[in-house]
Amino acid sequence: MGTRRCAANWSCDRLWTVAATGGKPTPVTSLKSGETGHRWPSFLPDNHHFLYLAQADVGDELRVGSLTSTDTVSLGAFESNARHVNGRLLFVRNERLMSQVFDTDALLLKDDPMVVAERVAVVVPWGRGQFPPPERVCWCTAALAGRSRN
Repeated sequence: MGTRRCAANWSCDRLWTVAATGGKPTPVTSLKSGETGHRWPSFLPDNHHFLYLAQADVGDELRVGSLTSTDTVSLGAFESNARHVNGRLLFVRNERLMSQVFDTDALLLKDDPMVVAERVAVVVPWGRGQFPPPERVCWCTAALAGRSRN
């Protein structure tokens, strides 16, 4: 793909993209009224859309952004970042690692979330879920078939 995104500074006020070969960074998100930062970008399989946590004084929201458009899609209120693994999003809710089906074409969550693990922390105030990288959690999503939903 040839690009990567990064925070402009420690404040993470918005997300930026820069060519892998270097050059001038350009913003790919901008703060809306009441927002305090955009954090924890994670690319979706198409390498054009990405998940990020939009933080505000009144609560955090998970969004889908794009490298090719300023339009964003809200996935609703979230307390942590999320990662896409095998057609599902992994995120933390109420100290539980959750997994929920995510349609990458429609950019929509589907079905109810399912508990993958208990006692998972979120670093406050940054909203960073303390769960392993996707390659270490893949086996969990495969084991979700037949589990009860919460």
